[in-house]
Amino acid sequence: MLAGDCAPCEGNCAVCTDSVTCSQCDTGFFVNDTSKACDACILNCDVCSNSGTCETCTKGSYKDSESLCQLCSTGCDECTEATTCTTCSTGYWKNPTSNLCETITNCTSSPSTFYNNVTNTCDNCTSGCEACQNVTKCDTCKEGYF
Repeated sequence: MLAGDCAPCEGNCAVCTDSVTCSQCDTGFFVNDTSKACDACILNCDVCSNSGTCETCTKGSYKDSESLCQLCSTGCDECTEATTCTTCSTGYWKNPTSNLCETITNCTSSPSTFYNNVTNTCDNCTSGCEACQNVTKCDTCKEGYF
């Protein structure tokens, strides 16, 4: 309160005691112990306690061995490292061989698979099926099957 009026906290501060003392910052910022102002976390970081390391990276990035946030590969919403995607973006499927996300159109290039829009993965057709739309509908049987 300033002269009987309420004043907002300054610059990316979520909780303050006065115009220059912040006790809790917005996402992506931390309280500087010296100035009590909010300083930015490192790039692609949501939660940090100082400017050098990150505790929680933003969606679409992962924490490397130096606690820095690196971007996941294209089409990947969540990953544990650059080449290991755990959740693909809409319009992508997870290739189980490479653990990378590929555009949905690439799913048809994998033999005997179909795109599963629930899990965003290419799943195998049933045994003996060459091409399918889903696990219960075979469009073309492999040779030796009918």
